[in-house]
Amino acid sequence: MDIFKFLGKNAKKLPEAVVAKEELKKVQKHRLYFDHAAITPIDPAVEKKMYEASVLFANPSSLYAEAVENKRRITESRKTIASFFNIQSDEIIFCLLYTSDAADDLL
Repeated sequence: MDIFKFLGKNAKKLPEAVVAKEELKKVQKHRLYFDHAAITPIDPAVEKKMYEASVLFANPSSLYAEAVENKRRITESRKTIASFFNIQSDEIIFCLLYTSDAADDLL
């Protein structure tokens, strides 16, 4: 199927959109982004670790292999974070969702 036939009267706009997208990529490559309150870009190394953690779906309190691996990863994460903040690993509490009410419950 010819994409320009499919698009009909909008076909003329397609090359402009492609050019605009390529220009935007060039601008974004050199842009300094200061609005991190709106959204913060994810570091590629962090994104990779998050993906690795998300594909191993298992209850860390269970005894099967994937669960034991999840427990190991959680323990290692606690140690890494504790070391960074110079605190004990048992002081690190992972919450499913943060809200002010949840924080009050921890106090």
